[in-house]
Amino acid sequence: MDINFNHLITLISNLVNLDKKHRQKSANINYITRLQSLLYFTKSPKIHDYRQYKSGTDYIFELVDNTGTAYMTGQGMTIQPGDYLLLSINDQVCKYQVEEIDYYCNPSDMWIASLKYISNI
Repeated sequence: MDINFNHLITLISNLVNLDKKHRQKSANINYITRLQSLLYFTKSPKIHDYRQYKSGTDYIFELVDNTGTAYMTGQGMTIQPGDYLLLSINDQVCKYQVEEIDYYCNPSDMWIASLKYISNI
């Protein structure tokens, strides 16, 4: 995959300019989330294996009423939108894709993400 760095720099520049215009409305813009979204289009998705962790102890997983959507709170610094998570749910291995992710300020490696069900493995 070829990366067009000029296009990426233009996108980042546009985000900074947009922020300058709206700084008075929102002083707490989350640059990390914006850059994660930009990087999503320039990299291959990673697979993060959470099968060795226990739901309710090591992470929180909440399924949304048979919609294929879930929310998860966990830890790890390298998870990005588009990445995949492998989870053990009811003695089955399930693959979910990260749709959106927001990192907490403290601790900085803790995050909350919306996930989309992909398949059982």
